[in-house]
Formats: sequence, structure tokens, C-alpha cells
Amino acid sequence: MIKKSLFLLLLFVLVKLFVSCDSRCGGSATYENIYNNVIIKAFNTAGFQSILVEDSVFKNTFGLTISMNFETNQVARNKIPFQSGFSFAMALECTSTTYLYPDPLDIIEIYVLDTKTKIRQNVSECFGVYGYSTTEPMSLNDFFEIREEWHDGFQLDLLDYKTIPDNAVFIAEAFLESGLMFTAETPEIYFKSKLK
Repeated sequence: MIKKSLFLLLLFVLVKLFVSCDSRCGGSATYENIYNNVIIKAFNTAGFQSILVEDSVFKNTFGLTISMNFETNQVARNKIPFQSGFSFAMALECTSTTYLYPDPLDIIEIYVLDTKTKIRQNVSECFGVYGYSTTEPMSLNDFFEIREEWHDGFQLDLLDYKTIPDNAVFIAEAFLESGLMFTAETPEIYFKSKLK
């Protein structure tokens, strides 16, 4: 009787293990993310929540959000067939989905266009971004040195606004490693005068 009970218990555990592995993992896939556009939005960072700028904002509460659009294509699907032995034991650990970036993001530069004088200047160093474990903002160049490959959306705060004109359009230029460039710009931003 004990042998029958142990046999049934072992059979139940094996069936449960096989069913749970198959339904839990369901295989994995490999995808390629191919960048095709950049988006830039202006934000008012005053208060507890960033608000999209519609026309005017104070310089000391101004920020930009820059994100990359991409197309995702599946390039492989991995399905682990049922096998006995050590391979079956490895089925307890699911393989993860993999994302590849065949032409990764290399750097982003930010320009400002003075709408009155039509002078355009690089203001990338005027903005700061918070790193993964930093409490102080870092420059875009410093951030790109430690940036993870999948990190393709950024919220930037305007830190040095002395050279920023009162009427401006901000332009983001995103460069991929291949040299391909995407560009986008904000609508015209009117900066308010300081409160007296």
C-alpha cells in the first residue's frame, strides 16, 4: 500500500512539474528594436508632477522629455522541447526574452533656437539628467557613458538658464552608432519673467 501511495505521489509530482513548466515558460523570443524617430516634449517641472508646457513657463522650472520611437521585430522564438534527464531539470528555469539593438543610440544633443534672432546654439550642457543611483543631476555626456542600452527615454532638467533666450524652440538630435540622425523640436516656448 505504501509503495502504491509513493508511486501515485511521485507520478502526481512529475505530471504537475511537466505541466507547470510548459505553461509557465511558454518559450522565449528574441526581438530587434530598430529606432525610427525621436520625440521631444517640454515640461513644467514645478510642483509634484510634471505638466506639459502649452505656451509659457519659468526657466527655473523647465524640463524636456526626450524618447526614441522604435519598431520591434521578432527574429527568433525559442521553445524548449520536453526531454528527460538533466534537460528536464533545466526546464524549471525559464529562459528570458532577449532584446537586441542592431543600431544602438549613441548620443543626444540639444539645441536652442532663439526665435527672435534665429541664432541656434548647442545647450546640451545646460541640462541635467538623474542617473541610476544619483541624487544630483549629471550631464548628458556623463549619463551616456553609464547608460544601459535599453534606456532610450530621458527626462532632463534645465539647470543653467542664463544663455537660454526668452522665446525659444528646443531641438533634439539623436545619433545612432551608424551615424544615422533623427531630429525633433518643441513648439515655441515663451519664458516668463521672474517674479518680483
